[in-house]
Amino acid sequence: MWLYEKLLKEEYVVNLYKGIENNSRIPISHGYHHIDNVLEYCKKLANLFELDDKEKEELLTAAVMHDVGQAFLKHNHAYNGAIIVKDMLEYNESIDPNYIRSKIDIDRVCNIIKNHGGKKKEEYDDILSCLLILADKLDMTKDRLKPRYKEFDFLLFMESVEKVDVELEDNILRIIIMTNKEETFDDLNKNGGLDKTLKILDLLDKRFNLNHEVIVRKIKE
Repeated sequence: MWLYEKLLKEEYVVNLYKGIENNSRIPISHGYHHIDNVLEYCKKLANLFELDDKEKEELLTAAVMHDVGQAFLKHNHAYNGAIIVKDMLEYNESIDPNYIRSKIDIDRVCNIIKNHGGKKKEEYDDILSCLLILADKLDMTKDRLKPRYKEFDFLLFMESVEKVDVELEDNILRIIIMTNKEETFDDLNKNGGLDKTLKILDLLDKRFNLNHEVIVRKIKE
C-alpha cells in the first residue's frame, strides 16, 4: 500500500478534512472532494512527467496533506500546513515513523506543501512542487463551489466548468476546460478567475522549457 493511502485513512487526517469541509467561511471545497481530485491530477502528471516511484510517493503524500493548514488558519496556510505535516510525519502514532522515512524524504514533502501556493518564483525550483501547484489549480469545477462563492466574483467562472483535463504532447502542456455551455476563454476569465492559473502556466513553461495551450470546449451531452 502506498503511504498516501495509509494517511488518507488516519483518524486525525479524516477529522481535519471534515472540519475544513464544514467550515462555512471557505467558499470552495478544501476537504476530501478536493483532495481526491488533486490526487488524480497528481497521478496523471506523475505519469506525464515520468516520475520514479519515490518521487511519485512524495508527490502523492504531499497532495493528501497539502491543505491541512486550512483547519487552523487560512492566511499562509501552505507554510503553516508544512509545519503541521512535519510533526505529523515525524511523530506519527498510527504509522511507524521509520516506515514513513523509508518511503519519503519528509523535508522534501513538507517543502512541496509549503510551496503549493505558487506565488513566488522560487516555489517552482522543485519539479514536485511545480506539479502539486498545477494539480491544485486544475481542480476548478463547479462541484467545489460552496454557498459563499457568489460573494467572490473571481470564482463565478467555476459555475460553467464541468471537467478539466491535462495533456503533455510534443512539449506542449495542454489544459482542456470542459464547460456546460458555449464559452470562450475570455468569457470564463472576465473576472480574472483564471489569471493565477495563467501565471502558473507561464512559470511552468520556463521551468520545463514547455509551451502551454488552454482549450475551452462545451462538453458533449
